Amino acid sequence: MEDMELPRDRWGRPLIEPPDGGKAKPYTRVSTLAKTLDDKTALSKWLCRQTAIGLAQRPDLVSLVASDPESKRQVGDAVDQAMVAARSDAAANRGTMIHSLTEQIDRGTFDPTFVDEVTLNDLRAYRDVMVPIKIESIETFVVQDEIEAAGTFDRLVTLPDGRTLVADIKTGQHEPKYPHSATTQIAVYSRGTGYQPGARAANSLRDLGVDQRQGLLIHLPAGQAKCDLYLLDLEVGWALAQVAHRVRAMQKAKPISKATSWWSSHASTFRAWRPRWAAVTRCVAPSTTSPTRRLTTRFCGSVVFWSAHSRAASGRRSSASWAKESRSPDRRRRGC
Repeated sequence: MEDMELPRDRWGRPLIEPPDGGKAKPYTRVSTLAKTLDDKTALSKWLCRQTAIGLAQRPDLVSLVASDPESKRQVGDAVDQAMVAARSDAAANRGTMIHSLTEQIDRGTFDPTFVDEVTLNDLRAYRDVMVPIKIESIETFVVQDEIEAAGTFDRLVTLPDGRTLVADIKTGQHEPKYPHSATTQIAVYSRGTGYQPGARAANSLRDLGVDQRQGLLIHLPAGQAKCDLYLLDLEVGWALAQVAHRVRAMQKAKPISKATSWWSSHASTFRAWRPRWAAVTRCVAPSTTSPTRRLTTRFCGSVVFWSAHSRAASGRRSSASWAKESRSPDRRRRGC
């Protein structure tokens, strides 16, 4: 079933009916889950470079930003247009095209009439490397209820040795160098269950004999006329998926509370403390050099301060009387 046929929430997450029935709830997309642990440094730098390239090609966008640099909307629009000018989406578009054409090849509906020669070379490399591999299914949507993730994987294949593996096609240049995201995705897919709205599959892929230890990465870098196959360790991928699930759950927590609201509610008490605290701090003179004297006066100041607060708060004596006494010459001569 095509992933796009599913009902979704406003953030694009698929709405999945729980295994025991009830109202459909949003599941995290597997591709989103897999990116949770990614290091975004290289991506951020690439976005900055692409924006700079686009601005260099479009001086009007530089003027647009300069006209109102405080406008987030205007600057954001200029950045979006700069990314388009730099052809930042060209690689993604080519990757989408290659995915679609490889699907046509595997379904036996491929028509090369309007395909450019560079892409044809990529497709020939894909076809040649996949000759000994049997395609069992194409574009299968699954859900993984344990971590509440869902998504579509590219292929279910049977290798010459008889094993059935989940396979995903990647067209990026550096997938073999940074395989953790792909490994996480395929590990989740391999532990999923086929799903359609109102028709959840009876058996998971695990129950159907799909390999849980290894997955297949089909690396088809766009424009390079080559295709390589890589085996992925899905036990590592599943461990990463569980960590990513816990991280996303913790990100929803709010380990913070506003202290100023409590502080404001006790403002009147703090104002009552202030005169007495001023008297106490005068006891701890900067000129005091003896460590023993400093320690004694600080301890004395703390005791007197808290004693003043407790008595004023209990109503035995008003805070005003404590303030008046603290300012008396006789009490200052006694030094606390």
